[in-house]
Amino acid sequence: MRSKGTWAWLTGNHRRARRWWEQSLTVSMALGTKYEAALTRLEMRRRLGDRKSLEESIHVFAELGAELDLATARQRLQEIAPHGGG
Repeated sequence: MRSKGTWAWLTGNHRRARRWWEQSLTVSMALGTKYEAALTRLEMRRRLGDRKSLEESIHVFAELGAELDLATARQRLQEIAPHGGG
């Protein structure tokens, strides 16, 4: 569902993309797959500028020890607030 959302976004259907991403979050949370939900939040941040989703992703990646994804999410956060001021 996350990939379908990204495809919708890239083909110009932003409303549909949001729906796919929201559905991805709902299913991920229902199944207890925190990592998948965090990846969806990271993608939402990338496309929508959603800082809250990014912060949630950072928390989950840190909790799960997903170092590469954590580094990516932290880099994106720095792009928003280069000096930690946010």
